Amino acid sequence: MKKYLIVAGNIFKYTFIYLVLQMAAGIIMGIVYTIKYIDTLTEAQIQEKLMEDIFIGVGISAICALLIYMLLFRNKEENLWERCKFKKIHLRQFFFTMLAALGLSAISSSFVLITYEKFESYAEVSRNIHAGLNTLIGTICIIVLIPIFEEILFRGLVLNELKRCFGIAISVGIQSAIFALYHGNLLQGIYTFALGIMLGLVYIWFENIWIPVLMHVSYNFLGTLVFPVLLYYTEKFVAFYILTGILALSLSLFYLYRRRMHDLWSEEANA
Repeated sequence: MKKYLIVAGNIFKYTFIYLVLQMAAGIIMGIVYTIKYIDTLTEAQIQEKLMEDIFIGVGISAICALLIYMLLFRNKEENLWERCKFKKIHLRQFFFTMLAALGLSAISSSFVLITYEKFESYAEVSRNIHAGLNTLIGTICIIVLIPIFEEILFRGLVLNELKRCFGIAISVGIQSAIFALYHGNLLQGIYTFALGIMLGLVYIWFENIWIPVLMHVSYNFLGTLVFPVLLYYTEKFVAFYILTGILALSLSLFYLYRRRMHDLWSEEANA
């Protein structure tokens, strides 16, 4: 029981730190923007400006949280980078990781297009994302910085904690659920749960954080800048995108799994 409590406590600690920092960043940005623009903009315009830059605040929160994690691990005489397993990535892994991200992004974007009208709350999420993409720094935060941090948090820390108590299937499932709940929206939670499953699996298969990082960054890039535009102009081909996405995702995951099994067999043969 003690081991389970320690794991639960560590997971709560890591996620709570990030959550509190996000809330603090939002409050501080709200105060600063109100003071700065109160004489030149209306309340609605200030709110719009804040939404445009909110992901910059999230990015800053991620950096601050990462620094705190590093200090926590240093106090325990551990290395955060070793815990997360930053290793070299090979060319074929790179290619099939990109293919997997392409496939899942095609499926997710098509799913959102078909179902978003049934989820009223998703309209605000979509507006916030589009507002964040209006600035270069916001775009970098959405596509690069936040995904990198989320992989360190949810795969490097949370998933590794869960593996201390549970098997692979349960660990991957729980961390995916936490990852989905953290996004705070039902529709977004559905496709981020699927994303979390895939990211968790490839992380466990290869024990290399760079693979889910690359996959997550690619997924966000395709899901925010490529497929929404593509589907806007070619909506009638949505079934084609779903089928193609399923094929690409299946082939890439099958290859990555087989590659990992081959590596394990080679290691056992050479042992």
